[in-house]
Amino acid sequence: MSKTLSICIPTFNRMEKLDRVLSLLADELKGMKGKAEVCVSDNASEDGTQEVLRKWAGRLPLESSRNDENLGYDVNLLKSLQLAGAHFAWFLSDDDELVPGAVKRIVLDLEKNRGTGFGAAFFNIEDRNGIPMIKLGFKDFSVFGLKRSGLGLDINSISTVIVDREKAMQVIKEDVRIDGCSLYKKKLGGYVFDIYFQTYLFLECAAKAGRFAVAPYCGIRTRGESRQITYENKMHRDLIGLKYRYDFKKYYGWFNPGPPRYNIGSYFIWSLIVNERPDLRRAFEAACRLFAYLLKRDGYWWQAALVSMLYKLERIGPLAPPFGAMERLVFKRLLGKTKLIKNVQDQDSAQKKNLELLVSVVEKLDDAR
Repeated sequence: MSKTLSICIPTFNRMEKLDRVLSLLADELKGMKGKAEVCVSDNASEDGTQEVLRKWAGRLPLESSRNDENLGYDVNLLKSLQLAGAHFAWFLSDDDELVPGAVKRIVLDLEKNRGTGFGAAFFNIEDRNGIPMIKLGFKDFSVFGLKRSGLGLDINSISTVIVDREKAMQVIKEDVRIDGCSLYKKKLGGYVFDIYFQTYLFLECAAKAGRFAVAPYCGIRTRGESRQITYENKMHRDLIGLKYRYDFKKYYGWFNPGPPRYNIGSYFIWSLIVNERPDLRRAFEAACRLFAYLLKRDGYWWQAALVSMLYKLERIGPLAPPFGAMERLVFKRLLGKTKLIKNVQDQDSAQKKNLELLVSVVEKLDDAR
């Protein structure tokens, strides 16, 4: 009999965090021989990641591989899944905190409900204070048909997603093509759910099976840590988030991912960035147009009007006082609350390429022109 659960961890240059999560998994998997395994794909790390993996190789049911070069998040996630041999695969971030006992509980529930034929499962997470991120009206692992997909499940976090491995591999074989550091989805005709490959797999596996499951109890606790990021990384992250909301409603309208969390302050940060870095203007304009479209589409009319007005004024030229002075003051206050590295060019060639690709994809969206 095959194992029930493969815990798939994509990692890159986070040896200390990886060491910690493997230590936690070693405790969680005690007494579960033959039921679960850990699969780690190293995305060409340059730190001591390989030493950490060698350290745990004899203490955990561990499968691991190392890419010859950095292939990007999505492709590395796929590589971790390719190492898996269990019936189900749970994607786990290398910096998450496990809730004690959660792995044993989810394995038991997966075994108990395997015969129901669900294609994917949502695994709830909790914040630093132990409060579930998604509050549901039931306590036990439950299976639903697609018609009950209005639960408001936010499945963008890697550690919320469990998939039927065979169905996931079938989706990949039939519909996914590796294109550099991105994954092209043939059926959807493009680069959909970039850096949200786990979300795409959840939706496709659920659709194939006609049902999905929900574990309302929590598997991991978010640690709430953040790191400094470059202007390029900020624009890429925000544009990816906007494209995520766009893709979800266009391609998977049958599933409710929960209410959008739009932040008008994002516009001001983008504007500050492009004032200091004119080379990022294409990314700024793509983000503004898509942001305004989504706000209008989702019923945030006055916010959409505000973003559109500010964008048009910004294109005319520097804003006249006193509005220009007020705008600059807002910029500075917002910038001080972020983890942005002030005006430093990102030297990561893959980051630059991914941003350029994403901008070109967004510019072609008829809805957001």
